[in-house]
Amino acid sequence: MQPYRAIIVDDERHVRDAMELLLEQYCPEIILVGAASSAAEGRELLKSNKVDFIFLDISMPHEDGFAFLRSIPKDNYIVVFVTAFEEYALRALKANAIDYLLKPVNPEELCEAVKKAIQYYELRTKKATIRSIYNESLDNLHQ
Repeated sequence: MQPYRAIIVDDERHVRDAMELLLEQYCPEIILVGAASSAAEGRELLKSNKVDFIFLDISMPHEDGFAFLRSIPKDNYIVVFVTAFEEYALRALKANAIDYLLKPVNPEELCEAVKKAIQYYELRTKKATIRSIYNESLDNLHQ
């Protein structure tokens, strides 16, 4: 199985550290390329790393997770919200998050979220490949 690259964006250090440990222990297919304590730091990580998945907190000072999502090309990433607040679940799903985990994160739920994220990533990748082959075929026909 190919490795998938991820970042964590959460203002709480202990949560970032716990997520890092959980991912290392339970999700070996995930390579953590960085952790950010703010949305601004998260954008910097996205600029300097290839990232497939974002584990994103909602409630952060200065800029929340939803504002962060509006500031990036969210279709380039698979987003899993990790938050202490149940009331944002519907809004998170409408923002195209693949899953919504409540703090403290349950390892089984994290594994399920990662599986779902990988399935979606692979499906999206296949669809892009098929579209590319189709377009190339059309170009060949025109020539």
